[in-house]
Amino acid sequence: MKTTRFALGLALPGLLALALAMTGCSHSLKTQLVPNIPPTVHLTSAPYDQTGRYFYAYKLDWIGNDPDGRVDYFLYAIDPDLTGETPITWTKTTKNEQIVFFRATSPDPLDSLSKAISFHVFAIRAVDNGGDSSDVVTRAFFSYTVAPSVSIIDPRPSHLTTAFVTPSVRINWIGQDVDGQLTQKPVKYKFKLLSQGGEFPIDVALGPGGLDKLRDFYAPNFAGWDSCRGDTTTARYTDLTPDADYLFVVVAFDEAGAYSPIFTLDNNCLTRTTGSTSRCRTPNPSRSTGSPSATPEPRWPPTAGDSAATSRTRRHDPTRTPTSGAGRRRASTRRPLRSGHSCVTRSCSSTSRPRTTTGSRVSGSSTSAW
Repeated sequence: MKTTRFALGLALPGLLALALAMTGCSHSLKTQLVPNIPPTVHLTSAPYDQTGRYFYAYKLDWIGNDPDGRVDYFLYAIDPDLTGETPITWTKTTKNEQIVFFRATSPDPLDSLSKAISFHVFAIRAVDNGGDSSDVVTRAFFSYTVAPSVSIIDPRPSHLTTAFVTPSVRINWIGQDVDGQLTQKPVKYKFKLLSQGGEFPIDVALGPGGLDKLRDFYAPNFAGWDSCRGDTTTARYTDLTPDADYLFVVVAFDEAGAYSPIFTLDNNCLTRTTGSTSRCRTPNPSRSTGSPSATPEPRWPPTAGDSAATSRTRRHDPTRTPTSGAGRRRASTRRPLRSGHSCVTRSCSSTSRPRTTTGSRVSGSSTSAW
């Protein structure tokens, strides 16, 4: 009996050591044979097809799962190159939802004058605590936005008239973005002053369908145009060529990248002629009862029926002999009225002041020169 107990006492430590060794080997084998299971991700709220139009500021929701651990974070990208030719710029987030602002820059074929659209691909993947990544989940769709608008308010544009301005002029406008999320105003403007000798001549722009051709020529980026932020609504030009014709155009851009697509001479396009410092008006032959050359010369001496005009006409009599030295000096500087002209010749000298336009009043009543 004692021998048996002694044998068991000797064997027990060995059995314990063997059990511990077997336990360690089992744990080691398990770690090596069971690999990490990658996580998964699913979009729970996102655009679901490519036939509809989805608002450019879209709230997307997703959920991740890791069966043998936990999801550490997510990576998403907009319009990635899934072919692997160029690196993808991923955005890291630990959230399960995000309002994403998609661009919408091209006129919508279904409503080109009020909406803009763009095609996009949204991609997302999950990363677990072991560093493994899920498969990339994508969703393709069209985003849309309501295009912004802009109107010139001073000088007021009109397709019926041409604004006559001085060689130094200031133009003011106002813009609006009805569906803007961060602001209700356009985020920037682009504008250009076209002249007859430019890359897009005025006579082409003001011809049939010319303003649409002008827009399509420069859209969508309007490269080469002057640019300003959305809080600036004024452009000023100086040293314009006298008696030259110009066309001013301004375009608004919203936060989605859409531009104002409507080009009209009553809205965002202003035709104008720069006045000269020696400009004076000549009669319009279409409003006259006869040709300008048929205008009668002043009669001298006047008859009794012309007594009311005697004092006005007497001053310009080239045959009247002055009675004083001062009168002779004044008479020597006077010149007779020219037939068919509505002002005295000396009023059109180089010292006369230029005509200016203030506020929204357009000086002159002539129609467009084009």
